[in-house]
Amino acid sequence: MSRKLNVNALLTFLILIAIIFHTQFSYAECGQNLNEGIQKIIDEDRIKYRIPGIQVSISCPGESSPRNFVSGTTTEELIKPDK
Repeated sequence: MSRKLNVNALLTFLILIAIIFHTQFSYAECGQNLNEGIQKIIDEDRIKYRIPGIQVSISCPGESSPRNFVSGTTTEELIKPDK
């Protein structure tokens, strides 16, 4: 049951990221503000939804390689439940 909840939370999170990215960041803003904004979102939401780890890649127009963002760990046991 817990794993199913994590999968649903992850899918919800990914949809949220797509909506936020689409509505708040234009192509002209593919700079440091984008980097800081995406990292902040994945850090905060990973903790909020108790997701062990997240990796997001974003491709900006005119750039030859994607920007990669990571948060968390690959070890699920390291997540402590809320008290």
